[in-house]
Amino acid sequence: MTKRFRNQKGMTLIEIMLVIVLLGGVLSYIGKTVFDTFGRANAKAAKLVMQEIGKSLQMYKQDCGSYPADLAALSSNSENCESWGPDPYMRKVPKDPWQNELIYSNDGSTFTLRSLGADGEEGGEGKNADIEYEME
Repeated sequence: MTKRFRNQKGMTLIEIMLVIVLLGGVLSYIGKTVFDTFGRANAKAAKLVMQEIGKSLQMYKQDCGSYPADLAALSSNSENCESWGPDPYMRKVPKDPWQNELIYSNDGSTFTLRSLGADGEEGGEGKNADIEYEME
């Protein structure tokens, strides 16, 4: 003989599915927030890297009289500057937080450093925007 309890406790399939959908929504919101925070942190880190390179470029200009033709000159005396060193201005020129090479240009009196951002392509908006640092 099977006894049936009138007041059985438990969850129906619909209730379980509703809980899973709600948890999925909350987790996707949290995940988006976390990834957006990482994107902003990487952009700030790129600016800090460019500022450090900028300081080294300014020291190079003070010692050698002009900005180098490329960033490699900060780690080795490739342009035969007589006042260079004896230690390099940077042991190794860092990449941006997305592990892309920074784009460097100068016109003799100013220089520009640019990171292509998260997408690694020129242009872009939002989290894929290029990050630029210019010094006079």
